[in-house]
Amino acid sequence: MDKQKGLILGTVIGGVVGATVAVLTTPKSGPELRDDLNEQYENSKKNAEEAASLLKEKFDAFSKTLDERSADISKKVVEEGNHLLNEAKKTLEEIQQKDEISAKEIRKLVKSIMKEEFESGKEIGRVVKSEMKDVQKELNKELEAVVKKIS
Repeated sequence: MDKQKGLILGTVIGGVVGATVAVLTTPKSGPELRDDLNEQYENSKKNAEEAASLLKEKFDAFSKTLDERSADISKKVVEEGNHLLNEAKKTLEEIQQKDEISAKEIRKLVKSIMKEEFESGKEIGRVVKSEMKDVQKELNKELEAVVKKIS
């Protein structure tokens, strides 16, 4: 992300410096030179405002996407949590229905619950990792579009 920021900043600064050098090295009279400098300043100002507006648009859209993805991840976490809770309730009901239960059976049931919890954690991790990769790809694509637009 720092590379893209540097690229955008370098493009803007390079454009301003290049335009200024071109204007200053062209032989013109004082009033013409001032007019050209003012025009160049106005063009640079307009381009910077357009770039800022475009960046704001892109980051607002990205922020909205991030909010939506966060909601999806939260939903998945809640679903997995509910699944675990249901499994634990089911196991507790099985224990309550038995008159006697051995330590071995309790260990087996606890292991089963722990395995479910572990699998749910892995699934949540996969979802989060996948969503983060998608978000990163979208952000890179948006930044490239901005760089092309202001170049």
